[in-house]
Amino acid sequence: MMNRKKTTKFDAVPLADILQKYSESSGISLTRFVIKKYIDRPISLVFRIKLELENGDLQNIYLKYYKPVQEAARITSVVKRDFETTRFWYNRFKKSKTYKVVEPLYADPEKSVLITRESSGYSLWEYINKNGQFFPSADLKRQMFEMTRRSGQWLRFFQEIPFQGKKSLIELEEIIDYISLRLNRLQDNSKIKFDEQLKKDVLYYIRKNWNDVSLEERGKSYVHADLSLSNILIDSDTVTVLDFNKIEIGSPFKDLTRFCHQLQLLKNKPTFNKRFVENLQIHFLEGYEQPEIIRHPLFKIYLMIHTINHLGKTARYWEHSFVENIYNRWIVRNTLNRIRKIV
Repeated sequence: MMNRKKTTKFDAVPLADILQKYSESSGISLTRFVIKKYIDRPISLVFRIKLELENGDLQNIYLKYYKPVQEAARITSVVKRDFETTRFWYNRFKKSKTYKVVEPLYADPEKSVLITRESSGYSLWEYINKNGQFFPSADLKRQMFEMTRRSGQWLRFFQEIPFQGKKSLIELEEIIDYISLRLNRLQDNSKIKFDEQLKKDVLYYIRKNWNDVSLEERGKSYVHADLSLSNILIDSDTVTVLDFNKIEIGSPFKDLTRFCHQLQLLKNKPTFNKRFVENLQIHFLEGYEQPEIIRHPLFKIYLMIHTINHLGKTARYWEHSFVENIYNRWIVRNTLNRIRKIV
């Protein structure tokens, strides 16, 4: 008999029934489960759950419940897609002892549920924010440099997985269409001074760098598309990257510059030493085995795209509180100045 310890207000989610079906399909016997944490997201609830098994073993899982915010058929399709995506990548990484992804355990599309095994390790985002601010010790710096270096190694391993699909090339017009839409939105935002001339300068900067891109450098590959610090777990033996639900086909420079841009954003915080942040970036690129790639024209193009995207999100003042916008306005001003300097 499975007992439940009530620790959440989301009683509408039939956790006991879901976990009973999971245990039956997995061939394990549950005696009890405890909800250790939950995250309320716009379209889902994510529960961190400790399972106590009949044989005395413990198992930690994440249960994702997709909220009924859209048609049932659509939710069913999303659950199936997310489970298949997670399984696809788990199968391609499972032979590696060092580089990991999330392990899928169970899905019930009709009940809007996906279960995965909890991955081990420290969140890179939390670790750097906890230990990298103000004046970290030399030992802590070495640990964080090693963490970012190993993150670069994971990305290199991921990009070397053979691409299964029709070979295609990145086209300039794809990039221009994508960034033009975002530049137009910035122009329409009356709260910031993003004028027509700056838009032209950004587009010229992209076209100018594109002229130095060779045909072979335009090849597409798998792109994680959300390689953020918060999606990386690192422990003594492994590097695990989470959340493959945004996976796409595109330039390998997209993930590379996404991670570097995430580190770049730390410079906006006065509690982080800029030289320390630059060293984090250097060690990441050394782990990627291409420390000089920062000068590559595609690196410059995709870093600019991430910068424009982040500017657009930060400048949506109406979505943030008054206190948040004091900081956001400072970020917007600094970002605009940096863009003008670059282009």
